[in-house]
Amino acid sequence: MMHYEVQDSRTWKTQYQIIMAIGECGCQAALPTLEALTQHIFEAPIVYLALGDAIVRLQRDGAFTHLITDAMHAENNMLLAGAMRAVAMLHLRLDCTIVASIINYATQGLTNDRAAILFFYREEVHLWLAAGAARWDCPTVPAFLQWCLHSDRQDVQRAARASLQKTYLKWRPL
Repeated sequence: MMHYEVQDSRTWKTQYQIIMAIGECGCQAALPTLEALTQHIFEAPIVYLALGDAIVRLQRDGAFTHLITDAMHAENNMLLAGAMRAVAMLHLRLDCTIVASIINYATQGLTNDRAAILFFYREEVHLWLAAGAARWDCPTVPAFLQWCLHSDRQDVQRAARASLQKTYLKWRPL
């Protein structure tokens, strides 16, 4: 992405689409740039969603777990949601330890003063975590999916029901 594109917050839709295209087409050369952009402050949180998604698509071998732990540590819920969206859409399996960490993070209280806004974005994590859990044989997953059935969001409930039935739903994020 060109430097001026990143600096202009009005181009968030373009930024999202470019990042998603990079991940979808498998452009490995862009990975260091995308990883560096996770540290950039974007006014439009949806750009982080694209970054998380694209980085996972470029690191399908499981090397992306550092992105997940970094996103949780930074409480960057949209970056985490993007990573989980790619995991769900690609039907990737995760180690039960990381799954337990994500579930714990996704269901606990927030530690900073932006709690209301961050919780809204935390619900994106709930959605994609539930959507990806269809074939995870981890002890913490069934209780999390049951918890998701009580979400205020219909899409979270739908994803949880599908995963409880061991099926994946089709999603179209672009």
